[in-house]
Amino acid sequence: MRRESFERFYLSKVALGEGCGCAEHVTRIREIDSYAASRARAPMAMSPIPPIFALLARLFRRRAAKEG
Repeated sequence: MRRESFERFYLSKVALGEGCGCAEHVTRIREIDSYAASRARAPMAMSPIPPIFALLARLFRRRAAKEG
């Protein structure tokens, strides 16, 4: 999908709704769409949470083995 220039977008869609507060909403939606498109193209990064859980599990097992 070809994106129009921001100036054209603003003048055709946003400038008409300046008085009612729609302009902020429309520009926010455009930013969210742009962010979502960039995130869809980005590779998924591995979350640091699972390795932390594995480390904690090992520590608890060692502690339990020493106490038991």
